[in-house]
Amino acid sequence: MSSTDGPQQPYQSAPSYPQGYGGYQPVRGPEAESVRSSALVWLIVNICALVLTGNLGSIVGLILDAMAMNRVDTDLDSARRLVRWSWIWLIIGYAVGILFALLMLVLIFGGLITMGGLFATLDSSYPTSTPGTL
Repeated sequence: MSSTDGPQQPYQSAPSYPQGYGGYQPVRGPEAESVRSSALVWLIVNICALVLTGNLGSIVGLILDAMAMNRVDTDLDSARRLVRWSWIWLIIGYAVGILFALLMLVLIFGGLITMGGLFATLDSSYPTSTPGTL
C-alpha cells in the first residue's frame, strides 16, 4: 500500500439490491417462527425416537422436518403440512412397532402353549411303570 491510496475503510458495505431480488421474499413473522420452532422440535424428537427406540417411521419424519425447515421462508403452508406429516409418521412408526411386538408375543406364547399341549400328550402316551417293577 502506498500513501497515495488515502484512508482505507476496514469494512465496506455490500451493494444494495432491489426488494425481491433472488426470486422470492422471505416470509417472516410470528407464524413463520412458530412453524420453524415446531419443525426443529419435531426434528429433535424424531432423532431421539430413532436413536433410542429404533422407530423406523422417524426416518421419514427426519426427512420431512428437514424439508419443512428449508421451506419455511418460501412456502409456509407447505412447511406446516410437512411438520404435520412428520409427527404422523412418528406415530405410524410406533404403531407398527407395537403391532409387531404384539404379533411376536402371540406367536411366542401361542407356540409355547401348543408345545406344552404337545408335551402333555406325549407324556400321557408313555406307559408308566409302578415302583418295584421293570
